[in-house]
Amino acid sequence: MDKLIEKNKLFETAHLMVLISYTIFSVILISESLLMGWEMWALPLIFVSNITAWVIHLRQAFTERVRVWVYAIFMMVTFFFYGIHLTSTYDIAVVIVAVMLLYSATDERGLITLCLVTYYMAYIYDLIAMYHNGTKWTDLLVSRSMLHFFIVGMCWWICRNIIKKWHATLHHTDEEIAELKDASMRMDDFMVNISHEIRTPMNAVVGLSSVMIKEAENQRQKENLERILDAGHRVSSQISDILDHTEIDMGKLAVNNETYMMSSVINDVITQLNPIITDDLEVIFDVDTQVPSALIGDTVKIKKIICHLVTNSIKFTSEGGVYVRIKSENRQYGVNLQIEVSDTGIGMSEDEIDRVFERFYQSDSGRTRKAGGLGLGLSIVQGFVKAMGGFLSIESYAGEGTRVLVSLPQRIADPEPCVTIPNSDTLCIVGFIRFMKIPHPVVRENYGFLVRHLSESLHIPFHWVDSMEQLEKLSSIYKISHLIIGESEYRDFYDRMVSYAAETNVILFAHNSFKLPKDSPLHLLKKPLSPFAVVGFKVKEHNEETVQNGTMSCPGIRALVVDDEPMNIFVAKDILEGYGMVVSGAESGEECIRMFENNDYDIIFMDHMMPGMDGIEAMKRLRSVKKESGNEPAIVALTANAVSAAKEMFLREGFDGFIPKPIEISEFERVLKHVLPKSAVVYGEKKAATDQVETDNRPADDEKYDALIKAGIDIKTGLRYCRDDADFYDSMLIEFAKSHDARSEARRQAFEGENWADYAIYVHAVKSTARMIGAMELSDWAKALEAAGKAGDGTMIKKDHEGFESDYGRICDAIRTLLSDGKDEEEDADILEFGPEGESDEILEFSPEGETDD
Repeated sequence: MDKLIEKNKLFETAHLMVLISYTIFSVILISESLLMGWEMWALPLIFVSNITAWVIHLRQAFTERVRVWVYAIFMMVTFFFYGIHLTSTYDIAVVIVAVMLLYSATDERGLITLCLVTYYMAYIYDLIAMYHNGTKWTDLLVSRSMLHFFIVGMCWWICRNIIKKWHATLHHTDEEIAELKDASMRMDDFMVNISHEIRTPMNAVVGLSSVMIKEAENQRQKENLERILDAGHRVSSQISDILDHTEIDMGKLAVNNETYMMSSVINDVITQLNPIITDDLEVIFDVDTQVPSALIGDTVKIKKIICHLVTNSIKFTSEGGVYVRIKSENRQYGVNLQIEVSDTGIGMSEDEIDRVFERFYQSDSGRTRKAGGLGLGLSIVQGFVKAMGGFLSIESYAGEGTRVLVSLPQRIADPEPCVTIPNSDTLCIVGFIRFMKIPHPVVRENYGFLVRHLSESLHIPFHWVDSMEQLEKLSSIYKISHLIIGESEYRDFYDRMVSYAAETNVILFAHNSFKLPKDSPLHLLKKPLSPFAVVGFKVKEHNEETVQNGTMSCPGIRALVVDDEPMNIFVAKDILEGYGMVVSGAESGEECIRMFENNDYDIIFMDHMMPGMDGIEAMKRLRSVKKESGNEPAIVALTANAVSAAKEMFLREGFDGFIPKPIEISEFERVLKHVLPKSAVVYGEKKAATDQVETDNRPADDEKYDALIKAGIDIKTGLRYCRDDADFYDSMLIEFAKSHDARSEARRQAFEGENWADYAIYVHAVKSTARMIGAMELSDWAKALEAAGKAGDGTMIKKDHEGFESDYGRICDAIRTLLSDGKDEEEDADILEFGPEGESDEILEFSPEGETDD
């Protein structure tokens, strides 16, 4: 019974009503006692019993059942005192019936019996007293006495039956609830199982579609395959939503706290949302530059929260745009990360706002005809926010758009601002974008917010003009470092913009589908706009770089490459030797220091992610050695951790330069010219173009690459990393195949021992090296396994490990068969095995063209 009462919480209010009724009854009784001159000694006892009952209630002493019995006993004792006075003989029946009805709401049948017994005792006492007082027993008196006895007895029977019926109803309801919960659990388990079953063939659909797109020669076939691939990605996303919602519904949602960089989160979100952002909508990410650069929280869920909110806004916005404002408020525990997403869409009514968090809910007001999806987005967002200890609010009016605010408590890993610009006082930025041509006033206002926030927080002068005359006048007054123009300004004043590009950095801000001519001197900044895209934009620095004719070289420069992956050293060594450098390699921070103590180097290229001593610690040790020897080489970070905030972090730690992996030649040369003395960089005759003509991702006269293409290797991409040097590419392929044998045992041991942190380290090497030879799918697979290892997702690793190793081995077998020159058995290079270490998992790869790889 106690369990049933506690579970349903149906009678809690009745217990309080008993106490309140007792208090009221006591006040009336005390007043009547004073008026009638009843026994005064009883009044203090009644008062004390009331005080005692309230103290028990306020302190929640004992169990609920014990408390209600205490109240009832106090009340019956007081009732008995009231009933034993002859003036109350025929009133107590009415009082006790009312009390029985009140007690029936407590679900305690014993209290009803207590009332009956107390009434009969008081009434019999009154009848005996009446007899001793010589009361004459008339027929009326006898009938009245019998009627009172019968009525109270009947009330007792009715109240007990009411409680009995309630018991039966509650028991039946409890069974139904249990059955519904069991059915819901079975349905959730079914959804999890079917989602996994669908995901497996869907991975094949997505993977094979990607391969067939690369091989397709017919444009129409390629477009159809792209549609299949897009549909596969949508289904995969919906499966992920189902799994997320199922975890929320089952109460099994886990929150993982890890260090992440805000710049990486926004870059990843933009990359994921780019396919659904049309040229008709303006999407703006306005991140407060004072948000800490590194926070501690569940980065995966934060990305999904932003993606769901922005996707939902895009679905229901036909004109105007979406504005995402991210800022933080300092708290004792860290910060409250505030994510605000507002749109100019169709908005919601009050009824829709009340129902918007219901799963599978979609409005009938025309939304479902336009918007797809499962209707889980906001329900998932609410579940994530609740699990992370935050809150969510929605403001919306039909026809006026929607504003969603999410606040999440986060701890701080690095309090430095997420966006900084060194030497900002040397910059002068001019924007020549005629915002008045943007039809929607809210979008114009949002762009104004972003510009003002950047200008005020970074202390950079932004000058905005809306005519060519104003631009000419401004350029005669200031030395413009960067000129930002829009698409219409580019088209209307093309010749003038090209001439400006010879004097300053001209950045064209355009939609994602816009493409510049290959020989254009302008730089393209694609929408959607964010502070990280603006600040981290790689532009020419004319005060440091003079355009030179001929091939750049650095003859005689002594270079040391430090990387725990031999293939990375091999690749970097060949590239550097192509510039005339004398190159050595070290496979650990400790070896680097030993070599540095015994040799002189002009430049050191340092990897970050190394076991034991990482790149930052090694750099600082080298700096201390440098102070004693007087040797001062330039130290450049050469790492896959290439987000804009990471670059600032490396420079802040003391590195002289930063180059992302895989190495992109133009960025590599820019850094060399920056960190080396001007006398060390020379220019000579340009090398003759290679006689090979690239067709279908391979040299046309070399059919040996056909089998590699069939094995899934993008020959064109691999050759581009090797500067179109086929011999170098062949050497790199052989090195890639050799590294497979050296690393497979370490991966196997980590897999069998379920040491997922080490496993992530080992597949991290495959990710970058596979990309360098053009094995893009294998690289992406390794990247997914690395992320799973860092997240401790053993289920995914167990599901994909065998296929990954099989694909890896198949590619290496193809390389050995086609390219092995018999030297493999003679060359037993010592391979340094990876050990666990702690690089941030917020990484960003760069493709040969410089595009980010999420």
